Amino acid sequence: MEPADVVLLERWIGRRDAEAFQALVKRYSAMVFSACRRVLGDAARAEDVTQECFLKLAMGDARPGPFLGPWLHRVATRRCLDTLRTERRRRAREARYVAEGPQAVEVRWELLEPLIDEALAELPERYRVPVTLHFLEGLSHEEVARRLDTPRRTVSYRIGQGLERMGTRLRSRGVNVASGVLIAQMGKMPVEAPPVELAARLSKMALARAARVLPHAHWLGVSPMTYGVGALVALAVAVTGWVGVARTFAVEEKAAAPRATALALTPAAQTPKPDRKAAGVSESVTPVGPAANAAPEETAVASVAPAAEDTPEPCAIAGSVVDESRQPIPNAAVLVLRADHGAVVNSGTPALPTRTDAQGLFRITDIPSKMTFLLVAGAEGFDSPSVTSYLLEPGKTLEDQCIVLARGVTLSGRVLGRDGLPVANALVMRGSFQSDTYSGGGGNVCALTDEKGLFQLGYPRDGTAVLQVMTQAWGNAIFEVAVQPGAMVELRMPASAQVAGRVTHPDGSSANGLRVVFRAMSGDGTNIAHFEAHTLIEGLYQISSLPPDLAYEAVVVDESSEALSSRVALGVLTAGSSTKHDFRLEAPAIVRGTVTGEQTGRPQTGARIGWIRDKESNNRAAETGENGGYELQIFLPGTYWIYPIPASGEWGEDNAQTYGRSVTLTLGAEQTVDFRLPDAFSLGVRVVDGQGRPVENALVEAASSSAPGHVTSLIGGQTDASGRYRYTRFRAGCEGWLRAYVPAHGGTNKGPDVETLRVVGEPGVDYPEETVVLYGSSGLNGTAVGPDGQQLANCLISLRLSGPGIVIDGARAGEFYTNRDVQADGSGAFTLDEGVPATSLSLTALTQGEDGRVYRCDVAPVDCPAGQDVNLGRLTFQVDPDAKREVVSGGAWFVNTNGE
Repeated sequence: MEPADVVLLERWIGRRDAEAFQALVKRYSAMVFSACRRVLGDAARAEDVTQECFLKLAMGDARPGPFLGPWLHRVATRRCLDTLRTERRRRAREARYVAEGPQAVEVRWELLEPLIDEALAELPERYRVPVTLHFLEGLSHEEVARRLDTPRRTVSYRIGQGLERMGTRLRSRGVNVASGVLIAQMGKMPVEAPPVELAARLSKMALARAARVLPHAHWLGVSPMTYGVGALVALAVAVTGWVGVARTFAVEEKAAAPRATALALTPAAQTPKPDRKAAGVSESVTPVGPAANAAPEETAVASVAPAAEDTPEPCAIAGSVVDESRQPIPNAAVLVLRADHGAVVNSGTPALPTRTDAQGLFRITDIPSKMTFLLVAGAEGFDSPSVTSYLLEPGKTLEDQCIVLARGVTLSGRVLGRDGLPVANALVMRGSFQSDTYSGGGGNVCALTDEKGLFQLGYPRDGTAVLQVMTQAWGNAIFEVAVQPGAMVELRMPASAQVAGRVTHPDGSSANGLRVVFRAMSGDGTNIAHFEAHTLIEGLYQISSLPPDLAYEAVVVDESSEALSSRVALGVLTAGSSTKHDFRLEAPAIVRGTVTGEQTGRPQTGARIGWIRDKESNNRAAETGENGGYELQIFLPGTYWIYPIPASGEWGEDNAQTYGRSVTLTLGAEQTVDFRLPDAFSLGVRVVDGQGRPVENALVEAASSSAPGHVTSLIGGQTDASGRYRYTRFRAGCEGWLRAYVPAHGGTNKGPDVETLRVVGEPGVDYPEETVVLYGSSGLNGTAVGPDGQQLANCLISLRLSGPGIVIDGARAGEFYTNRDVQADGSGAFTLDEGVPATSLSLTALTQGEDGRVYRCDVAPVDCPAGQDVNLGRLTFQVDPDAKREVVSGGAWFVNTNGE
């Protein structure tokens, strides 16, 4: 594997290693020379500028950062523009393009290429780096993702956004280039090796400079501290809110909507394509969305969309904002924000904001599906409610979401940068709050600033609040403010604090792929917020956006958040300060043992091992294997209470005290600790279809309950060829049962399911299996009409399905009764492709009309074959005077009012 650029730069700057500099010249001279020649249009001048670029690198008076190729391209392009000296020459060149390009019979690519290089050099770094790596250095999207340590989807999004910004920049200068043409041209930008004489001069430059002292090489020295300043890779900085981790920069962003474009290339554009492989450039070009001003005559002639899994269909959410008396609140702000484990994610851009109409209603569309998001609402004079998270499947719409706001005090404010200008799209999160009679946390409540830097947050009453402000341009800050009616606070972002260093293993080798977590503490020792950085190349980490004037402690953790080092108090970090701290990990303490049953001595497979130390705990520190054995690694010395948890997960504090024990651990030492738990009981199921035949590979879930209303879902499995499955980990004394199902017809969710009888099990008992009938999955569709024959548009229909079952061994089994909701479209048509058993069904449909009354339609039994949709035709609904609709959070059901 070739050494990374940062390593070669260290060897050059730190040790004047001429071979390292020559390696960089060999790696990037062709790209730099080609960019210079495209912009200048003259090979001789391109050689001069190429030599100046590498001289600038050799002198060490600049900060390339971890990705040298994009930096060199930008330096080369800007130096070429300086060489052109005046804007007049560039304007003349652009005028030639406008005259000869879009309207001419033949497109002259040599006029378009330098403009593309200029637009690329002007991109922000987050877009410029992946675009350069992909198109000019020839890396695939997967390779760019690995190089940047960023999800592939994020890389594809940023490349797409970069190309769109380039197109916008070109159009602002009179170059109306369509997105498809720009993609095509970027995919075949010429790359040619520099002349032999130039390559020789560049190599000699290394030898000449190696013997000299480089006075400006402060950005990348040999000390670990200077590593942390300028030579580190771009790190993902995570920001922890008051209820969870909020990732700030390493955010997986929504991909641009793809569109196929007819390129309609002219003869000049159809010239033979250069040998990209010989030049080391990838052939793959990922299409992006169209430019905003794409020519209307372009037509879709081919599919260029990325893989379906990369662009799932977006979802939507709709509902209302009301006060406590259920009166609508017009003009209330409603916002969708990305979330991670229930905590806000700030990508630095607004995430689908809207406002309610005069009836207090809102609808937000184009929400990325299969991603957790938060629904945030607020209004003047109201408290901001705590926020819950949602996760929607592709194409789904979450309707009837009612957000209730209580009366309160509105805190208004403005966020300003250190330059005194308003900061738009800053995320302001509500932290702890205290008044004379109340104290509480933030509840994940937040707001985004508008273009004037203004925001509003609601509170229950007057008091003192903590605010955390997160921005991309100015870092993060924490403020304490007074909450009073009519008050306006001004939050000026201070200079952030920075911490950098290196993490190594006990043997001194680099510890990559770990996280360094920083905890901001208040004066009384209360944890205010978490921030984190990742160790990447050479175990280096850097975090440069810590809110200043707070005390911090730091600890190294793995991806499961298990501590790998002792906590280190860093003290108060002042504004603009830079702190260096290296972590050297130590060998962990090892605890091994087995978990067996008290009565039978059988191994307890799947039992968890937890521990408690001071105020910290981890109830998933280890898990037993098939032989009941476990191994626990702990990286902080001290006395721990270690305890086993049965596989069922049903556990309480008393049980932890009964079956656990105190263990004092020393780093590097090993101990053996065995545990005995009450034996589990087992339940078996035999699954057959509507004809009594075994159902192989049916999905089986286990469930357990230790108290009414308290149900724990357990990991199950699949039936074998005889239709059988047995779950062996039910906790004795609890109620247990099994649920079998098959995937839904036409969807990925669960289809029809069936449960076994519930059993309160005795320790160590293997109960006889129960035979259940599991029907295949079918579908229904139809059209809903009212008594007058008019279509019932956009109504929610509740379908009550029932079936008689079959006879097995002389006894009837498989009877069922279930409800399924379905949404009719604007023409009254509906489709239900999930949860419909493939058998003979009796059907009752209910809906609520615009007049508030409940309408009902009874359908004669209908046969539903497996894997097929049954068309019910037109269903005529009549008024049901004995029913009403009960609305609850997240849904509704119909009930009779006559007591039946």
